Amino acid sequence: MNSYPRARVPGRLLLACAFAAPLVSFNAFAAASTDAPTEVSAGPAMELPPVVVTASRTPQAADTVASSVTVITSGQLEDQQISTVGDALRSVPGATVLQTGGAGGVTYISLRGSKSGQTLLMVDGVRFNDANSTYQNWLGGFSLAGNDRIEVLRGPQSTLYGGAAMGGVVSVGMQRGTGAPGGSVDLEAGSFDTTRGTVTSQGEVKKFAYSFTGSGLDTDNDRPDNNARLQNYALRLDYQVTPNLAVGGTARYLDSYYKDPNDIRTTNTTPINNNKLQSSLETMFVEVTPSEQWSSRLTAGYQRQLYDNDGSFSGFASPYSTDTRRDILEWQNNVQVTDAITAVAGASYERSEFSDGSTYPDDQLKGVYGQAEWAPVGGLRLGAGLRYDDYDSFGDTVTYRLTASEKIAATGSRVHATYGTSFLPPSVSQRYGSVFTVPAPNLSAEESEGWDAGIEQTLIDKKLTGDVTFFRNNYTNLISFQGAPFPALGTYRNIGRARTQGVETALKAELSKQVSVTATYTYLDAKDETTQSRLTERPRHVFSANIDWKPSALWILGAGVQGTADRLVTDFNVFPSTQVEPSSYTIFRVYSRYQVTPKIAVHVRIENVFDAAYEETYGFPSAGAAAFLGAEWQF
Repeated sequence: MNSYPRARVPGRLLLACAFAAPLVSFNAFAAASTDAPTEVSAGPAMELPPVVVTASRTPQAADTVASSVTVITSGQLEDQQISTVGDALRSVPGATVLQTGGAGGVTYISLRGSKSGQTLLMVDGVRFNDANSTYQNWLGGFSLAGNDRIEVLRGPQSTLYGGAAMGGVVSVGMQRGTGAPGGSVDLEAGSFDTTRGTVTSQGEVKKFAYSFTGSGLDTDNDRPDNNARLQNYALRLDYQVTPNLAVGGTARYLDSYYKDPNDIRTTNTTPINNNKLQSSLETMFVEVTPSEQWSSRLTAGYQRQLYDNDGSFSGFASPYSTDTRRDILEWQNNVQVTDAITAVAGASYERSEFSDGSTYPDDQLKGVYGQAEWAPVGGLRLGAGLRYDDYDSFGDTVTYRLTASEKIAATGSRVHATYGTSFLPPSVSQRYGSVFTVPAPNLSAEESEGWDAGIEQTLIDKKLTGDVTFFRNNYTNLISFQGAPFPALGTYRNIGRARTQGVETALKAELSKQVSVTATYTYLDAKDETTQSRLTERPRHVFSANIDWKPSALWILGAGVQGTADRLVTDFNVFPSTQVEPSSYTIFRVYSRYQVTPKIAVHVRIENVFDAAYEETYGFPSAGAAAFLGAEWQF
């Protein structure tokens, strides 16, 4: 059992402010040394141009990308007062987010009907999860840093990213500090005895750049015995050694405590349990640009997660603890072969250790990949990629990917299509067994193939943009648990097959210089082809919309709506388990921010405005109406 700090938010704020104090002093010194004005308004971090990185692992103009990808900038997150990945992804087409109750609860992400573990999370350029390392508890407690940027890449993506990228990739990356050094201190309080504090600082001085965020959240949440205490720290440092050589690194730390009252329909008479997570991720990188046609980047990472749960069932203790460690090495090369051909190629190495009380062997991954894109004429772009992965635990696998897009300037259209294969390796506990299961040494990786095709259309001088994409994915070798008569133990087998298909739509409209609107809708048909039944936890209809109004440069008002309809879930609290259809739900939110002075801003938001009663995850009521008020000091 690990020891975890129990400090409340005020204590964490003192710690964050203490860390920020030297940054404030550094900012003042840096401003003076660079002849910057005495008073600097930090504001949001500088926005990146409209480019996509995840689609090809290299910056690419968004209107030339063949893949279905959504970019959420730090400015959008700040304007809409969104601080978690789950809240950000609820407005992304093709994405389904399930959270077990209030802030700090376990958060699951599904892209295009995939299982949560079949979606890859990339953090600061490295793979955060694999078969042995999950992200669901981490996402529940993780808070986005001040200049984090999110990209959501949908469809099979193992060719560039390896295992687990069957439904797609969610990438969270802390951007390089830019501009004159500055920062902010933000305090917020509101419903459920919630207090939140955030300290940010970022900037650059000559060859050095930095970005830092420290935050703390303390809340009782809406349900009794459901309090959470979360603290997050994120740091990025960059140094431009020469015009052709850059070095840097990132560090993230999460300390999370979450009291879980559990499923409201449970037959467990002692359902309350305490969940504690300590997670750290550090990376270091070296980037060399030998010529204008070639750049090479080497990234080393180390990840560790310590998780403790003191659960019990009707008085019988059933604690569970895990310790996961991963060493990561990524080498990537971007090459401009000719004016019409670009290529990316690289190699990956990962070593993972996992322990849950049983003894498992380490697992090692070695992979190589390459992808090329050809622009033969006009706006046409064709791409192809291939990857080879070799795992110590189960063997090797090959994946590939084909892409095509054409930008038709005369009509403002972009036609795009992709086809790819993907996989998810079995975990060491599935292969080698545990105190609850028999070993299954012959397990193979789960596999999938999928395609998508769509068209993006811009109108009215690009003030209106719409995209419609059709998709289909086929899954084979799905790993399922097979029980056995008592007292024998069950085991895992490759027996599952599934199919998901549907349509994603997205709309963005600039109604005026002050008013913008976005809307998304996803239709999903997900079927278990082994049992010929509908897959559960995949809503058939998911929609969202948001409107921002900026009556002046100092003031923003906004409103959003999101909801789901036609859901099917499994209730495991009855025997035998049964499938039920929870009610559909629609949730509204409003928010506003006003810059009172050049250094002081106030903000307010109301979540679930009409106090809708709903369960995003069946059995775990989501929070009712809640209001939050805060103020930010910029330095």
